Amino acid sequence: MLLALLGAISPLLSRASAPPPVAAGGSSSDPFAPGLRWSFAAPPSAPWIPRAVALVGDGELCWVAPAGGTPSLALFAAAEIRDPDLPLFADPGLSGAIGPIQVAAGDDPGELFALVQLPGPVSPLRRTIATCHDAVAAAGGAAFAPCWSHEVGVPGNGPALLATDAGGGVLVAAAFDAGSRRVRLESLDPRTGALLAAAELPAPALRNLAVAAAGPCAVVLAGDRAVVLDLALATLHSTALAAAGAGLALSADGTRIAVGDGGEVFLLERAGGAWSRRTLLAGGLDELAVGVALSAAGDVLAATWWNGATGADVRCMIVDAATGTPRAGWAQAGAAGSLQNFPSALAITPDGSRVAVGLWGAGDGRPEVVLLDATTGATLLAADLPGSALALALDPGGTRVAVAMKDTHANLFSTTGAVRLYDTGERDLQLTRGLVVGGRLELALAGPPATAAIFAAGTPLVDPLPLALLGGDLWIDLACPILLLPVPPGPDGRAGAGADLPADPALAGLPVAVQAAALLLGGGIELAERVVRVRVL
Repeated sequence: MLLALLGAISPLLSRASAPPPVAAGGSSSDPFAPGLRWSFAAPPSAPWIPRAVALVGDGELCWVAPAGGTPSLALFAAAEIRDPDLPLFADPGLSGAIGPIQVAAGDDPGELFALVQLPGPVSPLRRTIATCHDAVAAAGGAAFAPCWSHEVGVPGNGPALLATDAGGGVLVAAAFDAGSRRVRLESLDPRTGALLAAAELPAPALRNLAVAAAGPCAVVLAGDRAVVLDLALATLHSTALAAAGAGLALSADGTRIAVGDGGEVFLLERAGGAWSRRTLLAGGLDELAVGVALSAAGDVLAATWWNGATGADVRCMIVDAATGTPRAGWAQAGAAGSLQNFPSALAITPDGSRVAVGLWGAGDGRPEVVLLDATTGATLLAADLPGSALALALDPGGTRVAVAMKDTHANLFSTTGAVRLYDTGERDLQLTRGLVVGGRLELALAGPPATAAIFAAGTPLVDPLPLALLGGDLWIDLACPILLLPVPPGPDGRAGAGADLPADPALAGLPVAVQAAALLLGGGIELAERVVRVRVL
């Protein structure tokens, strides 16, 4: 059925056209220019501040949790080159939510998880609710409401956290009760919300929670201890913390764990059934390790440091995780009379090549968001926000950064914020709008001077077909219908193409791979380096 529907798009070839340029309200309508792509801000009449954000799949969707006066959950198309008037989908049914709303996502738009706290039976107790939203079902006509909901443990009066693996196959929630000084941990079935396992740990606080990207284990910073757990939530290892650190990161296989502990970053490493601990980095005088991030292989580590004496000096170190040998660094020194700066967010690409840092900022025109090359320390993207970055997400290729921000500095009063999407402009093939049922497929290519550009969209292959003569791989299944969009490029090699999609709800969830090629002026064909992988919503 899905193949037949994809084939139904092919007659629309005659309507293929270049998308017109669109003004974007302060963001760039050029998909190959670095900088702000779009911003979605809270109106004063319906205030909210987002404190959690996730990029879904290959960075084509942005899952965010506006919280505060009008809390909700919202899903955006990351590819837009215009400020979105509305998200693709939103669930405003979170009235009464207390504090930040946590979000997590797998690699599929049917795996959009959230954790919200609601008033409990008596004050100050809270109920902690985990939910899952399915954007594919919503695209097919269902309400964008939780497809399942699960209440975690018993009411408590502390914070709650949520974590999933990269594929969305493991989901762990944690809630803290200050009255009993215990952390409640629950492992949930991501498909149904069913409780798979539960554990409770004595602890004076809940600092952080993470699941290994490949899903074999979870780690919780429970007050004065870092505890490693298997997926049945049995304790595999526990080690004492010297300070109330919150930095935590895992390698994909969970065999290397980085923890920021006061003035140091230490590693827990597993060899066979044994765990060892060693200090990897030590901060300078009055410095605290605030955030840590590890590459998937566990070979590259990034750490952010904050000077507690000045309150305004911050820096990022990128090192070899095996030896601590420096690879690159970046810093912002405080200025007299400036606002308190603080490293609020840190992310690294799976291959360890790029690092994104989010800051409260000093309110002095310097950036609150920076994207760094992990080898040279070069700044690849920098953004001066009107307020403070509270959270960020980095796509796997390190070309997009989604930012949850407050409209003013973190230490100044405000009830409004925004979610922003920044792009380095490096993708040579870009979607320029969200791919939705009854909408329009819009594409842009930045290629070499050419006589023609050809865009191809079809069913993705699980394993690519090598194209030795073209120096690349084919990711589209030639045995299935293919949409071809040939267009003449401009003199600079840029080309755009578009085609309408049928308004058929059965298209919802259809996986699509898009590739492009340029027919060179001197002969030959050059494939675009980028392959777009997206689901129709």
